[in-house]
Amino acid sequence: MANDISHKFIKLNSKEQASKFQQLLRNRSPFYIWQKNQPAISLEIDNVIFTDNKILVLFRKNTPLPSTLLGQTLNSFFQVSNMKFFSKGRAVINEQKNIFFEILDASYKYEKRVSDRIITFPHRSAYIILQIVKESDDNVVSIAKKKFSENIKHQGNVISQITNKLDDTFSTTKQFRCLDISSVGISIMANRIERDFLERNSTIRNLSLRFENETFVIDSANVIYIVDYVDPRAASIKMFKIGLETKWQDSRPIEFFKKITEEDAFERTQLENEFSTFIS
Repeated sequence: MANDISHKFIKLNSKEQASKFQQLLRNRSPFYIWQKNQPAISLEIDNVIFTDNKILVLFRKNTPLPSTLLGQTLNSFFQVSNMKFFSKGRAVINEQKNIFFEILDASYKYEKRVSDRIITFPHRSAYIILQIVKESDDNVVSIAKKKFSENIKHQGNVISQITNKLDDTFSTTKQFRCLDISSVGISIMANRIERDFLERNSTIRNLSLRFENETFVIDSANVIYIVDYVDPRAASIKMFKIGLETKWQDSRPIEFFKKITEEDAFERTQLENEFSTFIS
């Protein structure tokens, strides 16, 4: 088992395991099975049978299960009460042509950490909208005037859209693409000029997150790190990854991201791969 991910999967005792499969039957939740390194298949269940210390998940008639999976040891996943459960099992067919999934061992609950992140780049639209204000307070986000002036000299056409001069009341709106998001932080992508809007360990105010069709106000954010970043689609352009520790205005975005994570097929695929590694 992989030590770096083992903390995510909590083993259920037999009573807990039976209870979760009973909930699966009541809720008729989708049941996913897959072979390691292969895409998962979503199946509809008809019944869950408890017999001879075994748990058998019976699928509906005419279930489109590839015959190549019959008799194979597979992994499974389902979700009830906003929690995710994983098991190892085997797909079998009886004389009546009913297809079952026999649970072979213990089941595991996925323990989501607060800091787990939603990957947003490139398949989701997510941007930090930042109102840049140059202030005298060193603890507030500011612009390195000398360095910024040099950038203007070399790339005036870009910066002229933002401002024609630098002074103590300079302000503008900037948009940064998000790489990933969690309830406690966001990482954003920036080019060389954009990076100059931020200083390491500065406190940022006047910002919001636009996530697809939702907008969330952020009270403040601290710049935790600025590191080099390579965008495979534009490897020749110097880019940076900037980590922000966020303080949300209310709990709405935390609940929203929790819901997104539960429904995110991309994240589910990541979890399937992690469980395959964990259980092998």
